[in-house]
Amino acid sequence: MLTDYNNIQKMRMGKILTHILSSKQITRISLAKNMNLSSSTIVKYIKILIDLGLIKEIGKEESSRGRRSNILELNPDVGVNISIIINTSNIHSALINPIGEIVYEYNLPNHDGISKDEILESLFQIINTLINKATELDKKIFGVGIGLGGYVDLSSAISHDNWLIKDWHNVNLKEIIETKFKLTCFLLNDVNAGTLGEKFYGSGIGVDNFLYIWISEGVGMGIVINGELYTGHIGYSGNLGHTITNPGGILCACGNTGCLETEISENRICELCMANLKKGNLIRSSLNQLVNSKSNTIKIQDVITASNEGDRLSRNIFEGIAEHLGNKLVDLANIFNPELILLRGSVSENNNFLYENINRILKNRCLNSVADSLTISYKNDEQISNERLSGISSFVLLNMFKL
Repeated sequence: MLTDYNNIQKMRMGKILTHILSSKQITRISLAKNMNLSSSTIVKYIKILIDLGLIKEIGKEESSRGRRSNILELNPDVGVNISIIINTSNIHSALINPIGEIVYEYNLPNHDGISKDEILESLFQIINTLINKATELDKKIFGVGIGLGGYVDLSSAISHDNWLIKDWHNVNLKEIIETKFKLTCFLLNDVNAGTLGEKFYGSGIGVDNFLYIWISEGVGMGIVINGELYTGHIGYSGNLGHTITNPGGILCACGNTGCLETEISENRICELCMANLKKGNLIRSSLNQLVNSKSNTIKIQDVITASNEGDRLSRNIFEGIAEHLGNKLVDLANIFNPELILLRGSVSENNNFLYENINRILKNRCLNSVADSLTISYKNDEQISNERLSGISSFVLLNMFKL
């Protein structure tokens, strides 16, 4: 049990796991070099982690000279974490093994104006279901990780505000879950969960400095500096959506006016489309048929598809979105000098036209040396991304060694 070890020992074991998560496969010699520890110290901690079942040896490295070293990797069969992401439309959950693979997936729907009590009941149902499934699969559960929007205080593990949930203020969700299920629970902002998912399992592997930009119902940012997730003083960093882009503009849920989120979110884009179509905009649009249909609604995927197919109205709207977001990203690129910016979320996924415009703005307006060393990435396929689920799982795994 981890309680048998002191804080320094647990810290070193946590760092070893972080290196293995980042490298996927690594030798004891490389670990000793990367961590600036003696070989004997590394050997001692590796033995503990092997005895705990968290890592395993998988053979020897290829070498044309000298003694070949054993290769270490995480053990995917040792157990699972319960990973939960609270979205606007649903609660996405899964049993995740240490290498970020989904062992079992389970979702429940949400609705607009959902209350705190309804969310808690859904969480209880999800966790009970996943506990039963883990038992059925004979999988040990290490802990529960919950990613959610709003302000999550990492120092107190309290979710202070989530404007998408009615009556959600200063909720000690960690204590509620731990009391009911006797499982260790960790909370993290959902955008930071996605950032960790990309760092350990996605496009951020091997990248020490990158920004993760989430654009969906809300807008947020994850920051990785020198290989570490930056969360700020108490976990509130990355509130990109609540930086002011249009002073005196639309009233935001946070109480300010003109926040970036009010200008580029999924809901705002769909509202702009509907308003233009209903007032009889002279620009002919393929989206007219959706407004004239029985559903009389437009979804963000409809606007993106139309834009990619050359629809003028959709492209006009995304040109405006690109200006708002692109100028913010220019500032961020010049401040942080990242190697990579990842665009994620429903607004950017498969959005070729938006990507092209943002990429152009960054290349033209960033400092030349910053632009030349910067790569922009977006998802341009139809694969469902689980980086936030895998990211919150990695957060649970690594924070077990900080208790």
